[in-house]
Amino acid sequence: MSAATEGLRPGGFRRAMKQLRRSPVGMIGTFMVVSVVLVALLAPLLAPHDPGQHNRRERFQPPVWMDGGNATYLLGTDQLGRDVLSRLLYGSRISVAVGVASVIIGGALGALFGLLAGLYGGRVDTIISRAIDTFLALPFLILVLAVIGILGPSLLTIILVLGFTGWATYARVVRGETMAMREREFVGAALALGASRLRVAAKHVFPNITASVIVLATLDVAATILAESSLSFLGLGVQPPAVTWGLMISSGRDYLSSAWWLAVFPGLCISYTVLGVIFLGDFLRDVLDPKIDT
Repeated sequence: MSAATEGLRPGGFRRAMKQLRRSPVGMIGTFMVVSVVLVALLAPLLAPHDPGQHNRRERFQPPVWMDGGNATYLLGTDQLGRDVLSRLLYGSRISVAVGVASVIIGGALGALFGLLAGLYGGRVDTIISRAIDTFLALPFLILVLAVIGILGPSLLTIILVLGFTGWATYARVVRGETMAMREREFVGAALALGASRLRVAAKHVFPNITASVIVLATLDVAATILAESSLSFLGLGVQPPAVTWGLMISSGRDYLSSAWWLAVFPGLCISYTVLGVIFLGDFLRDVLDPKIDT
């Protein structure tokens, strides 16, 4: 049994928690990710104001610690008098939803095609490999523009676009590991005893490559959050009145000299979330890496 697989079992979980307590990077990453997820889940309870409520008499209120700030709007207000803190809290919900949902779609598709290519080989491998090469060669922005032009910009569209454009990376990794696993004796024995390739993939191969998929998915969440923020910033992502950090930066960039908090705070939220996911992904890679001593 590999160390990677062991890390996913109960004893491996205890080992992972022990390593987590010893890892400052793991502790920090876990805290940052958990805090963002909790904020996203509890945003309706934590937000002091309606994120879409306009109050033009309170436009450009500075944060509470600046001259002219007040405790009613802790992080100030935007050009329409909307509470920045409330909008940041609600914006975390879309970032978390897009990051998780897109990775689930891309990871599931990529793992499926990678397993099929690695186990069956031959024509199946050739077709899937060419599809992987094609998707990896396509310019991301052009592909996104084409899909959004057909379906229109929306939350569902962004999730589907990021999910379906991300499957190729998973497929390439899973295909390579499956081909290596196919040469192992226990896989050959299962096939020799009459087990179908799909059963071998589900019962023997995939459990032994799950660690790599988990690490890749964790790190891909960070890339997906950045992609969603970039698309929203360009006006290609989720549209108003929905609240996203990318939209907040886009609408606040014209006021950097007079109301810097409109763009700086959502930028800090994106950086905080992405760094937390990267830290957690690095820790998981160390824990689940089969080359790490147990």
